[in-house]
Amino acid sequence: MKLILAAALSLLAAPTFAADAETMTCKDLMAMDSAGMTTAATSMKNAMKGNAKMDATSDADVSKMAEDACTANPDGTVMDAMHASMMTTMTCKDMMAMDEAGMTKAGKSMKMAMKDDAAMSAMADADVAKKAGDACAAKPDGTVMDAMKM
Repeated sequence: MKLILAAALSLLAAPTFAADAETMTCKDLMAMDSAGMTTAATSMKNAMKGNAKMDATSDADVSKMAEDACTANPDGTVMDAMHASMMTTMTCKDMMAMDEAGMTKAGKSMKMAMKDDAAMSAMADADVAKKAGDACAAKPDGTVMDAMKM
């Protein structure tokens, strides 16, 4: 009986988080222990399948990236924070290697990274991705964000 009570109390004290990587908040992530962060990193990698750079990244590195992204963007979901952070360094070559679903997700991320740009915020994710693709076709060497600033 004491063992069951101790287990129940430990579950109450443990931070809870959304099992779905798309809805996990930065607050949830930052409350996790290292084992929880590793599990969350695996979930995040699965949610970003199709992103060649992310597919090649270890769970430990994804966990560190998520923690850094949430430190820089503490409000909202972990995925939104990571996507916004990744946009600052994503190369045109990386983006052009994505499938259509990956490109649309990248469009959403670009909107988050450029949230102060009213025109960009009003566009559909797929339209932002197309605009980025066109910008990268014109300036293929460098980052997507630099190409978009042309």
